[in-house]
Amino acid sequence: MKKVLFFATALAALIVLGSCGASKSPSTVAEKAVECLKNKDFVGYVEYLEFKEDQAKSKEELESAKAQYAGMLQSKYEASTKESGAMKDFKVLSEDVQDSVATVKMAINYENKADTTDIKLKLTKEGDWKIDGDGK
Repeated sequence: MKKVLFFATALAALIVLGSCGASKSPSTVAEKAVECLKNKDFVGYVEYLEFKEDQAKSKEELESAKAQYAGMLQSKYEASTKESGAMKDFKVLSEDVQDSVATVKMAINYENKADTTDIKLKLTKEGDWKIDGDGK
């Protein structure tokens, strides 16, 4: 009986640990980031971006840089959706991971057009996938 209980507990632990890794995949991060754009949550989107340590010397400067980026992103997004219309839906087409760099190809449907885009991500030293630099 103890062996069965041990086996069941070990199996449950493996399932939980396996699902944790899957939720941090580059595709999942890209989907969550694009979902933020779809919902016009630009502050949320910025949380998925990689900000290099030398971009801000303090936590306050980092938060200020994120807020400025979110503002720029909002104006850029609003200008681009005037022609294409609002984002309707999206899906991951492929994921290519090479060491600590990943490219996620996504199909994005807008009201007036469909598009594909590549989102480049980097694995941080903390083990999180973040959108690389300029957000592309």
